[in-house]
Amino acid sequence: MAATVAICDTLGDQAVSSKSKPRVLLLVDVPRWAFDFVAHQMVRILGDEFRLDIRYVRKRPRINAKKYDLLYVFFWGEDRYKRWDFPPDRIIKEVSSHRWRDDPTYGPCTPKQMAKKFLRDAHLVACTSQSMQEILEDHHPRVRLTSNGIDPGQFYPLARRTGPLTIGWSGNANVELKGLQSILEPACEGRFNLKVAPGNLSYEQMNEFYNSVDVFAIASRHEGQPITLVEAMATGCFPVCNRVGIVPELVQDQENGLIVSERTPEAYREAFQWCHDHLDEVRSRGAENAKLAHQIRNWEALAPNFRQAFHETLQAAKAPKFRNDDISWDTDLECLKQFCDVFHQHNYTQIHGAVLFGETNCTQQHDGVPCEYEGVTSIADIPNAEIRRLSADHALAERKDIIDYLNSIPDEVALHGLYHTDYSTMSVEEQRSDITEGLAILDELFPKKMIRYFIAPFNRVGPETANVCREFNLQMLAGTGVHLEAELPSFVVEENQMYRYHHHRFYPQSSFDYYQLDMQLLDEALSRVGEPNIKHSGVFKKIRNYFRAA
Repeated sequence: MAATVAICDTLGDQAVSSKSKPRVLLLVDVPRWAFDFVAHQMVRILGDEFRLDIRYVRKRPRINAKKYDLLYVFFWGEDRYKRWDFPPDRIIKEVSSHRWRDDPTYGPCTPKQMAKKFLRDAHLVACTSQSMQEILEDHHPRVRLTSNGIDPGQFYPLARRTGPLTIGWSGNANVELKGLQSILEPACEGRFNLKVAPGNLSYEQMNEFYNSVDVFAIASRHEGQPITLVEAMATGCFPVCNRVGIVPELVQDQENGLIVSERTPEAYREAFQWCHDHLDEVRSRGAENAKLAHQIRNWEALAPNFRQAFHETLQAAKAPKFRNDDISWDTDLECLKQFCDVFHQHNYTQIHGAVLFGETNCTQQHDGVPCEYEGVTSIADIPNAEIRRLSADHALAERKDIIDYLNSIPDEVALHGLYHTDYSTMSVEEQRSDITEGLAILDELFPKKMIRYFIAPFNRVGPETANVCREFNLQMLAGTGVHLEAELPSFVVEENQMYRYHHHRFYPQSSFDYYQLDMQLLDEALSRVGEPNIKHSGVFKKIRNYFRAA
Protein backbone atom coordinates (compact mmCIF):
# COMPACT_ATOMS: atom_id res chain seq x y z
CA MET A 1 0.00 0.00 0.00
CA ALA A 2 1.39 3.40 -0.91
CA ALA A 3 2.26 5.71 1.95
CA THR A 4 0.40 9.01 2.30
CA VAL A 5 1.53 12.22 3.93
CA ALA A 6 -0.16 15.55 4.53
CA ILE A 7 2.09 18.60 4.81
CA CYS A 8 0.29 21.80 5.75
CA ASP A 9 0.44 24.69 8.15
CA THR A 10 -3.06 25.13 9.56
CA LEU A 11 -5.89 22.92 10.67
CA GLY A 12 -8.00 24.10 7.77
CA ASP A 13 -5.58 22.50 5.32
CA GLN A 14 -5.48 19.10 6.99
CA ALA A 15 -6.38 16.07 4.95
CA VAL A 16 -9.15 13.77 6.14
CA SER A 17 -7.80 11.22 8.59
CA SER A 18 -8.10 7.53 7.84
CA LYS A 19 -10.41 6.02 10.46
CA SER A 20 -8.64 2.68 10.25
CA LYS A 21 -5.18 4.01 11.08
CA PRO A 22 -3.84 5.74 14.20
CA ARG A 23 -2.96 9.31 13.32
CA VAL A 24 0.54 10.52 14.19
CA LEU A 25 1.82 14.10 14.11
CA LEU A 26 5.51 14.34 13.18
CA LEU A 27 6.86 17.66 14.47
CA VAL A 28 9.93 18.71 12.45
CA ASP A 29 12.03 21.86 12.78
CA VAL A 30 12.40 23.05 9.16
CA PRO A 31 11.71 21.66 5.68
CA ARG A 32 14.43 19.85 3.71
CA TRP A 33 16.83 19.36 6.61
CA ALA A 34 17.89 16.24 8.51
CA PHE A 35 14.71 15.72 10.58
CA ASP A 36 12.52 16.36 7.55
CA PHE A 37 14.32 13.71 5.51
CA VAL A 38 13.83 11.19 8.33
CA ALA A 39 10.17 12.15 8.72
CA HIS A 40 9.52 11.45 5.06
CA GLN A 41 11.18 8.06 5.37
CA MET A 42 8.96 7.29 8.36
CA VAL A 43 5.94 8.16 6.23
CA ARG A 44 7.20 5.83 3.52
CA ILE A 45 7.97 2.83 5.75
CA LEU A 46 5.08 3.19 8.23
CA GLY A 47 2.33 4.56 6.01
CA ASP A 48 0.74 1.14 5.62
CA GLU A 49 -0.19 1.14 9.32
CA PHE A 50 -0.24 4.78 10.48
CA ARG A 51 -1.57 8.06 9.13
CA LEU A 52 1.41 10.39 9.49
CA ASP A 53 1.24 14.18 9.10
CA ILE A 54 4.36 16.34 8.98
CA ARG A 55 4.29 19.84 10.48
CA TYR A 56 7.15 22.34 10.69
CA VAL A 57 7.94 24.41 13.77
CA ARG A 58 9.31 27.20 11.59
CA LYS A 59 5.87 27.62 9.99
CA ARG A 60 4.22 28.04 13.41
CA PRO A 61 1.39 25.54 12.87
CA ARG A 62 -1.88 25.52 14.79
CA ILE A 63 -2.71 22.01 15.99
CA ASN A 64 -5.76 20.39 17.55
CA ALA A 65 -4.34 17.59 19.72
CA LYS A 66 -7.68 15.77 19.74
CA LYS A 67 -7.19 14.94 16.05
CA TYR A 68 -4.06 12.90 16.79
CA ASP A 69 -3.34 9.66 18.57
CA LEU A 70 0.39 10.37 18.95
CA LEU A 71 2.85 13.24 18.77
CA TYR A 72 6.45 12.52 17.68
CA VAL A 73 8.77 15.43 18.56
CA PHE A 74 12.01 15.18 16.59
CA PHE A 75 14.05 17.67 18.63
CA TRP A 76 13.95 17.03 22.37
CA GLY A 77 14.50 20.72 23.18
CA GLU A 78 11.48 21.93 21.21
CA ASP A 79 8.72 23.65 23.20
CA ARG A 80 6.12 24.89 20.70
CA TYR A 81 4.11 21.68 21.10
CA LYS A 82 3.37 22.50 24.75
CA ARG A 83 0.57 24.91 23.86
CA TRP A 84 -1.29 22.06 22.13
CA ASP A 85 -1.75 20.13 25.41
CA PHE A 86 -0.97 16.63 24.26
CA PRO A 87 -1.26 14.23 27.22
CA PRO A 88 2.15 12.77 28.18
CA ASP A 89 1.06 9.24 27.30
CA ARG A 90 0.70 10.34 23.67
CA ILE A 91 4.15 11.96 23.29
CA ILE A 92 7.34 10.41 21.91
CA LYS A 93 10.51 12.51 21.92
CA GLU A 94 13.54 11.70 19.82
CA VAL A 95 17.02 12.31 21.20
CA SER A 96 19.62 12.43 18.44
CA SER A 97 21.98 15.10 19.75
CA HIS A 98 23.98 15.98 22.85
CA ARG A 99 23.24 19.69 22.74
CA TRP A 100 22.53 19.75 26.47
CA ARG A 101 26.27 19.25 27.05
CA ASP A 102 27.53 22.59 25.74
CA ASP A 103 24.76 24.56 24.02
CA PRO A 104 23.94 27.45 26.42
CA THR A 105 20.32 27.40 25.25
CA TYR A 106 19.81 23.93 26.73
CA GLY A 107 22.67 23.47 29.20
CA PRO A 108 25.29 22.69 30.05
CA CYS A 109 23.78 20.01 32.25
CA THR A 110 24.10 16.34 33.09
CA PRO A 111 22.06 13.63 31.34
CA LYS A 112 19.95 13.30 34.50
CA GLN A 113 19.23 17.04 34.56
CA MET A 114 18.47 16.99 30.84
CA ALA A 115 15.98 14.14 31.22
CA LYS A 116 14.19 15.80 34.15
CA LYS A 117 14.00 19.14 32.35
CA PHE A 118 13.20 18.12 28.77
CA LEU A 119 11.88 14.54 28.79
CA ARG A 120 9.52 14.34 31.77
CA ASP A 121 6.43 14.84 29.57
CA ALA A 122 7.38 12.10 27.08
CA HIS A 123 5.93 8.64 27.52
CA LEU A 124 8.75 7.20 25.43
CA VAL A 125 12.20 8.45 24.40
CA ALA A 126 13.45 7.33 20.99
CA CYS A 127 17.25 7.27 20.72
CA THR A 128 19.08 7.07 17.41
CA SER A 129 22.20 5.39 18.80
CA GLN A 130 22.97 2.68 21.31
CA SER A 131 25.34 5.02 23.15
CA MET A 132 22.57 7.59 23.58
CA GLN A 133 20.22 4.87 24.79
CA GLU A 134 22.78 3.77 27.38
CA ILE A 135 23.23 7.36 28.59
CA LEU A 136 19.51 8.01 29.09
CA GLU A 137 18.03 4.66 30.13
CA ASP A 138 18.94 5.28 33.78
CA HIS A 139 17.08 8.59 33.72
CA HIS A 140 13.80 7.76 31.96
CA PRO A 141 11.62 4.64 32.37
CA ARG A 142 11.09 4.03 28.65
CA VAL A 143 14.08 4.57 26.36
CA ARG A 144 14.03 2.71 23.05
CA LEU A 145 16.51 2.39 20.19
CA THR A 146 15.13 3.70 16.88
CA SER A 147 18.12 3.79 14.56
CA ASN A 148 17.99 5.95 11.46
CA GLY A 149 18.95 4.54 8.09
CA ILE A 150 19.26 5.13 4.38
CA ASP A 151 17.30 4.46 1.24
CA PRO A 152 19.55 2.24 -0.94
CA GLY A 153 17.99 3.91 -3.97
CA GLN A 154 19.43 7.25 -2.88
CA PHE A 155 22.89 6.29 -1.59
CA TYR A 156 24.88 3.69 -3.52
CA PRO A 157 28.27 3.26 -5.26
CA LEU A 158 28.73 4.80 -8.69
CA ALA A 159 31.90 4.33 -10.75
CA ARG A 160 34.99 2.56 -9.40
CA ARG A 161 37.16 4.93 -7.39
CA THR A 162 40.52 5.87 -8.91
CA GLY A 163 43.27 8.44 -8.45
CA PRO A 164 44.93 9.65 -5.26
CA LEU A 165 43.42 9.38 -1.78
CA THR A 166 40.59 11.84 -1.13
CA ILE A 167 39.09 12.52 2.29
CA GLY A 168 35.55 13.83 2.75
CA TRP A 169 33.59 15.61 5.49
CA SER A 170 30.00 16.92 5.53
CA GLY A 171 28.10 19.24 7.83
CA ASN A 172 27.96 22.79 9.13
CA ALA A 173 31.54 24.02 9.05
CA ASN A 174 30.76 26.77 11.55
CA VAL A 175 29.83 24.35 14.36
CA GLU A 176 33.01 24.17 16.44
CA LEU A 177 32.28 20.81 18.07
CA LYS A 178 32.33 19.10 14.66
CA GLY A 179 36.10 19.50 14.53
CA LEU A 180 36.51 20.48 10.88
CA GLN A 181 38.68 23.54 11.47
CA SER A 182 40.36 22.41 14.69
CA ILE A 183 41.04 18.75 13.82
CA LEU A 184 40.59 17.74 10.19
CA GLU A 185 41.96 20.74 8.31
CA PRO A 186 45.24 20.74 10.30
CA ALA A 187 45.48 16.96 9.90
CA CYS A 188 45.18 17.20 6.11
CA GLU A 189 47.08 20.44 5.48
CA GLY A 190 49.89 19.98 2.99
CA ARG A 191 49.45 16.22 2.76
CA PHE A 192 45.94 15.06 1.90
CA ASN A 193 43.09 16.29 -0.27
CA LEU A 194 40.11 17.22 1.94
CA LYS A 195 36.71 17.81 0.32
CA VAL A 196 33.88 19.42 2.28
CA ALA A 197 30.13 19.28 1.55
CA PRO A 198 27.57 21.52 3.28
CA GLY A 199 24.61 19.82 4.89
CA ASN A 200 21.94 21.28 2.60
CA LEU A 201 22.67 19.40 -0.63
CA SER A 202 20.14 17.20 -2.38
CA TYR A 203 20.28 13.42 -2.17
CA GLU A 204 21.73 13.28 -5.68
CA GLN A 205 24.43 15.82 -4.88
CA MET A 206 25.35 14.09 -1.63
CA ASN A 207 25.56 10.71 -3.35
CA GLU A 208 27.95 12.18 -5.91
CA PHE A 209 29.99 13.80 -3.16
CA TYR A 210 30.37 10.59 -1.18
CA ASN A 211 31.37 8.74 -4.35
CA SER A 212 34.07 11.33 -5.02
CA VAL A 213 35.94 10.54 -1.79
CA ASP A 214 37.61 7.40 -0.45
CA VAL A 215 37.59 8.16 3.24
CA PHE A 216 34.78 9.77 5.21
CA ALA A 217 35.98 11.48 8.37
CA ILE A 218 34.16 12.30 11.61
CA ALA A 219 35.93 14.29 14.34
CA SER A 220 33.07 15.59 16.47
CA ARG A 221 33.39 16.14 20.21
CA HIS A 222 30.08 14.30 20.49
CA GLU A 223 27.38 13.05 18.11
CA GLY A 224 23.91 11.61 18.36
CA GLN A 225 24.40 9.65 15.14
CA PRO A 226 25.58 11.04 12.58
CA ILE A 227 23.45 9.83 9.66
CA THR A 228 26.17 11.00 7.24
CA LEU A 229 28.26 8.04 8.40
CA VAL A 230 25.61 5.58 7.21
CA GLU A 231 25.17 7.47 3.92
CA ALA A 232 28.91 7.54 3.27
CA MET A 233 29.36 3.85 4.03
CA ALA A 234 26.40 3.02 1.77
CA THR A 235 28.26 4.59 -1.15
CA GLY A 236 31.47 2.67 -0.44
CA CYS A 237 33.46 4.99 1.80
CA PHE A 238 35.99 3.85 4.38
CA PRO A 239 35.34 5.72 7.67
CA VAL A 240 37.98 7.32 9.89
CA CYS A 241 36.28 8.45 13.10
CA ASN A 242 36.58 8.95 16.81
CA ARG A 243 34.32 6.88 19.08
CA VAL A 244 31.10 8.94 19.03
CA GLY A 245 27.43 8.28 18.27
CA ILE A 246 26.81 5.26 16.07
CA VAL A 247 30.48 4.79 15.18
CA PRO A 248 30.92 1.75 17.50
CA GLU A 249 27.78 0.19 16.02
CA LEU A 250 29.06 0.31 12.43
CA VAL A 251 32.84 0.51 12.47
CA GLN A 252 35.13 -2.32 13.47
CA ASP A 253 38.52 -0.74 14.02
CA GLN A 254 41.12 -1.83 11.42
CA GLU A 255 38.54 -3.98 9.66
CA ASN A 256 35.99 -1.81 7.85
CA GLY A 257 37.33 1.52 9.12
CA LEU A 258 39.62 3.18 11.63
CA ILE A 259 38.66 4.51 15.07
CA VAL A 260 41.27 7.03 16.18
CA SER A 261 42.42 6.76 19.77
CA GLU A 262 42.70 10.52 20.35
CA ARG A 263 40.74 13.46 19.00
CA THR A 264 43.81 15.35 17.79
CA PRO A 265 45.12 16.46 14.37
CA GLU A 266 48.13 14.19 14.88
CA ALA A 267 46.01 11.08 15.46
CA TYR A 268 43.91 11.76 12.37
CA ARG A 269 47.02 12.52 10.27
CA GLU A 270 48.44 9.15 11.26
CA ALA A 271 45.17 7.40 10.32
CA PHE A 272 45.00 9.20 6.98
CA GLN A 273 48.61 8.21 6.28
CA TRP A 274 47.68 4.56 6.83
CA CYS A 275 44.84 4.96 4.33
CA HIS A 276 47.23 6.54 1.84
CA ASP A 277 49.66 3.66 2.20
CA HIS A 278 46.89 1.03 1.86
CA LEU A 279 44.65 2.72 -0.68
CA ASP A 280 43.65 -0.46 -2.54
CA GLU A 281 42.66 -2.08 0.74
CA VAL A 282 40.70 1.04 1.76
CA ARG A 283 38.71 0.95 -1.46
CA SER A 284 38.10 -2.79 -1.26
CA ARG A 285 36.81 -2.57 2.30
CA GLY A 286 34.75 0.45 1.36
CA ALA A 287 32.96 -1.63 -1.26
CA GLU A 288 32.10 -4.16 1.45
CA ASN A 289 30.80 -1.32 3.62
CA ALA A 290 28.25 -0.48 0.93
CA LYS A 291 26.87 -4.01 1.06
CA LEU A 292 26.77 -3.96 4.86
CA ALA A 293 25.01 -0.59 5.11
CA HIS A 294 22.43 -1.58 2.50
CA GLN A 295 21.72 -4.77 4.40
CA ILE A 296 21.46 -3.61 8.01
CA ARG A 297 20.75 0.12 7.73
CA ASN A 298 18.07 0.33 5.07
CA TRP A 299 14.85 1.86 6.36
CA GLU A 300 12.80 -1.26 5.85
CA ALA A 301 15.12 -3.22 8.14
CA LEU A 302 14.78 -0.53 10.82
CA ALA A 303 11.01 -0.05 10.57
CA PRO A 304 10.11 -2.63 13.28
CA ASN A 305 11.73 -0.50 16.01
CA PHE A 306 9.57 2.49 15.08
CA ARG A 307 6.45 0.35 14.87
CA GLN A 308 7.13 -1.09 18.30
CA ALA A 309 7.67 2.39 19.80
CA PHE A 310 4.43 3.66 18.25
CA HIS A 311 2.42 0.64 19.41
CA GLU A 312 3.83 0.78 22.92
CA THR A 313 2.86 4.43 23.24
CA LEU A 314 -0.56 3.89 21.68
CA GLN A 315 -1.22 1.13 24.19
CA ALA A 316 -0.39 3.44 27.08
CA ALA A 317 -2.51 6.23 25.60
CA LYS A 318 -5.56 3.95 25.41
CA ALA A 319 -5.21 2.60 28.92
CA PRO A 320 -7.45 4.03 31.67
CA LYS A 321 -5.69 6.39 34.09
CA PHE A 322 -6.33 6.07 37.82
CA ARG A 323 -5.46 9.28 39.68
CA ASN A 324 -5.08 8.81 43.43
CA ASP A 325 -4.85 12.07 45.42
CA ASP A 326 -3.36 12.82 48.85
CA ILE A 327 -0.29 10.68 49.48
CA SER A 328 1.21 12.57 52.44
CA TRP A 329 2.99 12.38 55.78
CA ASP A 330 -0.06 10.94 57.55
CA THR A 331 -0.82 8.20 55.00
CA ASP A 332 -1.46 4.79 56.56
CA LEU A 333 1.03 2.59 54.71
CA GLU A 334 -0.64 -0.75 55.45
CA CYS A 335 -3.96 0.55 54.17
CA LEU A 336 -2.23 2.08 51.15
CA LYS A 337 -0.66 -1.28 50.32
CA GLN A 338 -4.03 -3.01 50.52
CA PHE A 339 -5.56 -0.27 48.39
CA CYS A 340 -2.86 -0.55 45.72
CA ASP A 341 -3.11 -4.34 45.78
CA VAL A 342 -6.74 -4.05 44.66
CA PHE A 343 -5.62 -2.21 41.53
CA HIS A 344 -2.63 -4.46 40.92
CA GLN A 345 -4.78 -7.58 41.14
CA HIS A 346 -6.78 -6.17 38.25
CA ASN A 347 -3.57 -5.32 36.34
CA TYR A 348 -3.95 -1.56 36.80
CA THR A 349 -1.45 1.00 38.03
CA GLN A 350 -2.17 4.41 39.53
CA ILE A 351 -0.85 7.96 39.44
CA HIS A 352 -0.28 8.90 43.09
CA GLY A 353 -0.55 12.61 43.87
CA ALA A 354 2.04 13.37 46.56
CA VAL A 355 1.84 16.36 48.92
CA LEU A 356 5.33 17.08 50.25
CA PHE A 357 4.34 18.78 53.52
CA GLY A 358 1.27 18.41 55.67
CA GLU A 359 -1.59 16.08 56.52
CA THR A 360 -4.33 15.30 54.01
CA ASN A 361 -6.10 12.20 55.34
CA CYS A 362 -9.45 12.88 56.99
CA THR A 363 -9.53 10.73 60.13
CA GLN A 364 -11.52 13.04 62.40
CA GLN A 365 -14.26 15.66 62.32
CA HIS A 366 -14.58 19.28 63.39
CA ASP A 367 -18.09 20.71 63.80
CA GLY A 368 -19.43 17.75 61.82
CA VAL A 369 -17.01 18.30 58.91
CA PRO A 370 -14.30 15.75 58.00
CA CYS A 371 -10.92 17.30 58.77
CA GLU A 372 -7.19 16.63 58.72
CA TYR A 373 -5.93 18.36 61.89
CA GLU A 374 -7.46 18.02 65.35
CA GLY A 375 -9.38 21.11 66.37
CA VAL A 376 -9.15 22.71 62.92
CA THR A 377 -11.79 22.72 60.23
CA SER A 378 -11.05 21.18 56.83
CA ILE A 379 -8.00 22.62 55.06
CA ALA A 380 -10.35 23.30 52.14
CA ASP A 381 -11.77 26.17 54.23
CA ILE A 382 -8.69 27.83 55.72
CA PRO A 383 -6.14 30.28 54.19
CA ASN A 384 -2.94 29.09 52.54
CA ALA A 385 -0.79 30.68 55.24
CA GLU A 386 -2.55 28.59 57.89
CA ILE A 387 -2.19 25.45 55.77
CA ARG A 388 1.56 26.06 55.51
CA ARG A 389 1.86 26.69 59.26
CA LEU A 390 0.07 23.44 60.11
CA SER A 391 2.03 21.51 57.46
CA ALA A 392 5.59 22.64 58.09
CA ASP A 393 6.56 19.88 60.53
CA HIS A 394 5.03 17.01 58.55
CA ALA A 395 7.36 16.22 55.63
CA LEU A 396 6.61 13.26 53.39
CA ALA A 397 10.37 12.75 53.11
CA GLU A 398 10.32 11.61 56.75
CA ARG A 399 8.11 8.66 55.77
CA LYS A 400 10.83 6.46 54.34
CA ASP A 401 8.47 3.49 54.51
CA ILE A 402 6.05 5.14 52.10
CA ILE A 403 8.86 6.32 49.81
CA ASP A 404 10.40 2.85 49.68
CA TYR A 405 7.06 1.24 48.92
CA LEU A 406 6.19 3.60 46.07
CA ASN A 407 9.68 3.13 44.63
CA SER A 408 9.13 -0.64 44.66
CA ILE A 409 5.97 -0.66 42.52
CA PRO A 410 5.41 0.44 38.89
CA ASP A 411 2.85 3.12 39.80
CA GLU A 412 3.57 6.74 38.89
CA VAL A 413 4.01 9.65 41.27
CA ALA A 414 2.67 13.15 40.58
CA LEU A 415 3.18 16.48 42.31
CA HIS A 416 0.06 17.31 44.33
CA GLY A 417 1.58 20.45 45.79
CA LEU A 418 4.49 21.41 48.00
CA TYR A 419 1.68 22.02 50.50
CA HIS A 420 -2.00 21.25 49.92
CA THR A 421 -2.68 24.91 49.16
CA ASP A 422 -5.25 26.67 46.99
CA TYR A 423 -3.54 27.54 43.69
CA SER A 424 -6.43 29.73 42.60
CA THR A 425 -5.37 32.28 45.25
CA MET A 426 -1.62 32.09 44.55
CA SER A 427 0.36 34.46 42.33
CA VAL A 428 2.22 33.12 39.29
CA GLU A 429 5.52 33.49 41.12
CA GLU A 430 4.18 31.64 44.15
CA GLN A 431 2.96 28.81 41.93
CA ARG A 432 6.26 28.66 40.05
CA SER A 433 8.26 28.61 43.29
CA ASP A 434 5.98 25.94 44.77
CA ILE A 435 6.35 23.64 41.75
CA THR A 436 10.11 24.21 41.45
CA GLU A 437 10.71 23.12 45.04
CA GLY A 438 8.16 20.32 44.85
CA LEU A 439 9.72 18.79 41.72
CA ALA A 440 13.20 19.00 43.20
CA ILE A 441 12.05 17.02 46.24
CA LEU A 442 10.13 14.43 44.21
CA ASP A 443 13.04 13.91 41.80
CA GLU A 444 15.25 13.24 44.80
CA LEU A 445 12.80 10.90 46.55
CA PHE A 446 11.81 9.00 43.38
CA PRO A 447 14.89 9.03 41.11
CA LYS A 448 13.62 6.25 38.85
CA LYS A 449 10.16 7.75 38.30
CA MET A 450 9.40 10.43 35.75
CA ILE A 451 7.15 13.09 37.30
CA ARG A 452 4.75 14.01 34.50
CA TYR A 453 1.65 15.46 36.20
CA PHE A 454 0.72 18.29 38.51
CA ILE A 455 -2.51 17.58 40.40
CA ALA A 456 -4.04 20.82 41.63
CA PRO A 457 -4.94 20.68 45.36
CA PHE A 458 -8.72 20.94 45.83
CA ASN A 459 -8.88 20.89 41.97
CA ARG A 460 -8.57 24.68 42.16
CA VAL A 461 -6.38 26.53 39.67
CA GLY A 462 -5.66 30.10 38.65
CA PRO A 463 -5.81 31.48 35.09
CA GLU A 464 -2.04 30.95 34.66
CA THR A 465 -1.61 27.60 36.40
CA ALA A 466 -1.67 25.60 33.17
CA ASN A 467 0.97 27.88 31.64
CA VAL A 468 3.18 27.53 34.71
CA CYS A 469 2.89 23.75 34.45
CA ARG A 470 3.92 23.88 30.79
CA GLU A 471 7.14 25.61 31.82
CA PHE A 472 8.04 22.43 33.70
CA ASN A 473 6.74 20.01 31.03
CA LEU A 474 3.94 18.94 33.38
CA GLN A 475 0.36 18.19 32.46
CA MET A 476 -2.06 19.91 34.83
CA LEU A 477 -4.85 17.76 36.27
CA ALA A 478 -7.75 19.41 38.09
CA GLY A 479 -11.46 18.62 38.08
CA THR A 480 -11.57 16.75 34.78
CA GLY A 481 -12.14 13.02 34.63
CA VAL A 482 -14.67 10.68 36.19
CA HIS A 483 -15.16 11.04 39.96
CA LEU A 484 -14.79 7.38 40.87
CA GLU A 485 -16.11 7.82 44.40
CA ALA A 486 -19.43 9.21 43.17
CA GLU A 487 -19.73 6.66 40.36
CA LEU A 488 -18.63 3.58 42.33
CA PRO A 489 -22.01 1.73 42.40
CA SER A 490 -22.33 1.81 38.60
CA PHE A 491 -18.64 2.16 37.76
CA VAL A 492 -17.31 0.46 34.60
CA VAL A 493 -13.67 0.74 33.51
CA GLU A 494 -13.31 2.20 30.01
CA GLU A 495 -10.40 2.99 27.70
CA ASN A 496 -9.12 6.54 27.28
CA GLN A 497 -10.59 7.68 30.58
CA MET A 498 -9.16 9.40 33.66
CA TYR A 499 -10.58 8.42 37.05
CA ARG A 500 -9.93 10.50 40.18
CA TYR A 501 -10.42 9.68 43.85
CA HIS A 502 -8.78 9.86 47.31
CA HIS A 503 -7.35 6.60 48.65
CA HIS A 504 -7.86 7.47 52.34
CA ARG A 505 -11.62 7.83 51.92
CA PHE A 506 -11.82 4.05 51.33
CA TYR A 507 -10.13 3.18 54.64
CA PRO A 508 -12.04 1.96 57.72
CA GLN A 509 -10.79 4.88 59.84
CA SER A 510 -11.92 7.55 57.37
CA SER A 511 -14.43 10.14 58.63
CA PHE A 512 -15.53 10.87 55.07
CA ASP A 513 -19.14 9.72 54.70
CA TYR A 514 -20.51 11.48 51.62
CA TYR A 515 -20.41 8.18 49.69
CA GLN A 516 -20.34 4.55 50.71
CA LEU A 517 -16.72 3.59 50.09
CA ASP A 518 -14.61 0.60 51.03
CA MET A 519 -12.03 -1.63 49.35
CA GLN A 520 -14.43 -4.49 48.70
CA LEU A 521 -16.72 -2.21 46.71
CA LEU A 522 -13.66 -0.90 44.85
CA ASP A 523 -12.57 -4.43 44.02
CA GLU A 524 -16.02 -5.21 42.63
CA ALA A 525 -16.06 -1.98 40.61
CA LEU A 526 -12.68 -2.66 38.99
CA SER A 527 -13.99 -6.04 37.86
CA ARG A 528 -16.53 -4.36 35.63
CA VAL A 529 -14.77 -3.65 32.35
CA GLY A 530 -16.31 -2.13 29.26
CA GLU A 531 -15.58 -3.25 25.72
CA PRO A 532 -13.00 -3.78 24.39
CA ASN A 533 -11.45 -5.77 27.21
CA ILE A 534 -8.39 -3.67 27.84
CA LYS A 535 -7.31 -5.80 30.77
CA HIS A 536 -5.71 -8.17 28.30
CA SER A 537 -3.77 -5.53 26.37
CA GLY A 538 0.01 -5.69 26.29
CA VAL A 539 0.69 -3.02 28.88
CA PHE A 540 -1.50 -4.72 31.49
CA LYS A 541 0.02 -8.11 30.77
CA LYS A 542 3.41 -6.60 31.55
CA ILE A 543 2.12 -5.20 34.84
CA ARG A 544 0.48 -8.51 35.72
CA ASN A 545 3.73 -10.37 35.00
CA TYR A 546 5.63 -7.84 37.11
CA PHE A 547 3.59 -8.67 40.20
CA ARG A 548 3.60 -12.39 39.52
CA ALA A 549 7.39 -12.33 39.33
CA ALA A 550 7.58 -10.31 42.54
